[in-house]
Amino acid sequence: MVGVAKWNAVVHEGFGTLASEWQNFVSRRVMEDFAFMQRVAQCRTPDQDWGVHADFWQKAVEDYSKEYLLTSRLAVGLTTKAAAAARCATQEASAEVLVLLKAA
Repeated sequence: MVGVAKWNAVVHEGFGTLASEWQNFVSRRVMEDFAFMQRVAQCRTPDQDWGVHADFWQKAVEDYSKEYLLTSRLAVGLTTKAAAAARCATQEASAEVLVLLKAA
């Protein structure tokens, strides 16, 4: 039971980190989207409009690429820690069973 609780804590923490990162990312991107709309509204020529759109999409691609890499790394870390915690829980449970069998 203790091993399962440890595994649960590791998984909960990992998903909390992933969720927090995603929320921060979405918040930053929403601010970028609103700023983009303001910049578009201030454009007076087609060239200005084109430049604003090009800058927006370049920044969006960069941001999403970085977030994808970061999220992937966090997910790999979570998976690694969860697997290690599960292995420890399994080993602890096996040791407990052996002690009970020897006592019987």
